[in-house]
This record gives sequence, C-alpha cells and structure tokens, in this order.
Amino acid sequence: MIHLAAVAGSHEEEVGFCSHCGQFQADDRRVCSKCGLGVQLRTSAGVLRSPGASFLIVRGDGIVSAASVAAERMLGHTVGRHVRTVLSSNEVPPAVTLAAAGRPEPATFQVQEMTVTVAPCGDPPAALVVLERM
Repeated sequence: MIHLAAVAGSHEEEVGFCSHCGQFQADDRRVCSKCGLGVQLRTSAGVLRSPGASFLIVRGDGIVSAASVAAERMLGHTVGRHVRTVLSSNEVPPAVTLAAAGRPEPATFQVQEMTVTVAPCGDPPAALVVLERM
C-alpha cells in the first residue's frame, strides 16, 4: 500500500516495507506479515521502487542496524558495523547522518560498482541505504 505524506508543503508517496525481506507491506502491523522476521518501516516510494531490494538500515551515528536478505547476500554480515567500513566510502556517512535527521531529498553516489541511494526512513528515524549493482 502506498500512502501520501506531507513533506515541506507537498505530497510525496510513501511505501511501507519489511526491514528483513524487503517486501512491501499493505497493513499496519509492526512485524512483517510475510516473513515474520523484520519490522515495517516507511520511506519514499521513489527511493524503494521494487520489493526484495538490497538495502541497509543505518542509524544516524553510521552503525548498520539492519540489512535486507538481498543485501546480506551481496555484502555478507553488516549489522553492527559502521557504514564507512561496509561500503568503503567517505561520502555515504555524512548523507546517512542527514537522512537519519530527516533530510527529505535522497542522495545518490557511485560506490564499488554500485549505485547507492541514501534517504530517510523510520519509525524510529534512520537512513535507508539502497544498493543497486551497476
């Protein structure tokens, strides 16, 4: 299910998704109704365009708090590590800090043959780091 959220006087579509399997969620349950392992978070539908995507959930201090199944297959174990060590990037951590603080516009970078998009998500507030192989 896609919702509209008021953002700086405009309307932006949001999508609910599972922090573990990455499937879109149409209900208001806190725990994923598909895999039962992740929690439902929300972000811009323009950032997370397909279910099952590779992504990390990163706290404002740069520590990875969750990774989708697809991201774990791509990067291995990342939870508890700093995003700078996971992605070997000096550009991503400042974008994570801003996104976790609620900066609405996404930032996109090229890192290790991947397109990395950083955008806010939550509740609780965090940064969604979407990973797409080039």
